[in-house]
Amino acid sequence: MARVLVTGANGHLGANTVRALLNHEHDVVAFVRPTSDLRGLAGLPISYKIGDVADADSVKAAADGCEVIIHTAGIFRFWISNQQKIIQTALDGARNIFLAAEKVGVRRIIYTSSTYAIGFSNDIDRPRTPYDWNDDPETTYACAKTQSEKAAWHWAAATGIPMISLCPAGLWGPYDYRLTPAMRWIRDLVNGPSPVINTGGSFVDVRDAAEVHARAVKSGQPGCRYAIVGANLTMKQMSDIITKLTGVKHFYLNLAPPLMHSIAGLMEIAAKATGWDPLSTRAFIAESLDKWLVADGRETNDTFNILPRGDIEMIRDAIRWLIFVGAVNKRRAAQLCERFQPDPGWNLESIK
Repeated sequence: MARVLVTGANGHLGANTVRALLNHEHDVVAFVRPTSDLRGLAGLPISYKIGDVADADSVKAAADGCEVIIHTAGIFRFWISNQQKIIQTALDGARNIFLAAEKVGVRRIIYTSSTYAIGFSNDIDRPRTPYDWNDDPETTYACAKTQSEKAAWHWAAATGIPMISLCPAGLWGPYDYRLTPAMRWIRDLVNGPSPVINTGGSFVDVRDAAEVHARAVKSGQPGCRYAIVGANLTMKQMSDIITKLTGVKHFYLNLAPPLMHSIAGLMEIAAKATGWDPLSTRAFIAESLDKWLVADGRETNDTFNILPRGDIEMIRDAIRWLIFVGAVNKRRAAQLCERFQPDPGWNLESIK
């Protein structure tokens, strides 16, 4: 058993990782901000440390007495008014966990990166590997994940602290209360007919990604990167699965890239006026249209002895969660609720 600090423990991946760590009988310290939504951690036998990854002193205080740090904290957004905040928070977090670890004697850091740091392929049948880097990030989130992981490797070398980098694909599954962009994508396709464009990527059930994080406390080779992938899917394949499961049909949007870019620009203008996140952005179109965020996770599966859930199972369970938390519109939820029952362990009190 190890005492493990989990930064961003209340997030989608963090809450599932805490559960996986508890299943492995580790002692978990959850590092959360004062304003964090803690519904995903309700009732768990863990201790809490309050602070912010951008505050070096609070990270050091939280890490004191811990043997391992799992760093999942970050801003998973593709659109906020201050885009630079996404990058700066990621860079500050990378620096501060290593400075804290060096001062208190942490023996291993598990750094959560992303397949966005691995990059896009021009051919969905030629996934990229953990040895690849995203050399041309467009969205601020991709820039943040790429720059901060490179910074983490720099700090690992500077401090001599063993580090493993885990690069999860898009995460689907339970304990996402505030809805990450990946889960909102499923929600929109369930709620009604939606446009489908020529893109796609790697996806993985969040419980499988969390299990890899928990096993990385003892397994995995320091100095290595591991992609966590359940399935590689085009957006059309994903929408076809959702149609099969729910009956909701979608439409293929095949417009010239300049026109798609212009439409995304109008969405950004509308987002600035309304405060709502745009359905797409110019950076997202430039980064992903006719490209594929696909990675090869076979080395990860072998190293950590895990068999990820398949595409239909993880999409089905994502829909179950979305209905459970009321993210699916009432009319659609009424049609689907009998077929997508929640897990008995999901806490009804947590969604009130």
